[in-house]
Amino acid sequence: MDNRNFLSDLLDSIDSISKILLLDVWWRRHASIVDLRRDLSCRNDFEIIYRIKHIINTNSEKILGYSIIVFKESKIDPCDGKQWFFQWWFVDEIGLNKEFSCMDIYSEGNKITLIASVNVVPRIPNEMSHIIEYRNGVLKITLDKE
Repeated sequence: MDNRNFLSDLLDSIDSISKILLLDVWWRRHASIVDLRRDLSCRNDFEIIYRIKHIINTNSEKILGYSIIVFKESKIDPCDGKQWFFQWWFVDEIGLNKEFSCMDIYSEGNKITLIASVNVVPRIPNEMSHIIEYRNGVLKITLDKE
């Protein structure tokens, strides 16, 4: 079974409000309880927590073998580098977001610097003037501007 079938099975096993909650956290990567309560128009925080723990994660553990949404008091988002406090995080153990890499582009002086999170180091032709660095799953490419 491929990764998308796991997600499809999980979505089929939960009610429509829990689906919206799961997809909301997946889309954002993380969210606060206040944001989730507002987005779902829930009466209180306990409804959100109940849905995460007893509906989404219970079914996720049966289908995927782990909880797909977890609470962290503090965590740095690898895509924006910001530290977030008291957030619910989407756990991407099966690689659903692998085709969505994080990228930053900086323009300084006569240089453009691209920094991207990648799974495989791509081959880059030597004809262009560039500096390539790869460390800990992050590829940094600096190209000369014309």
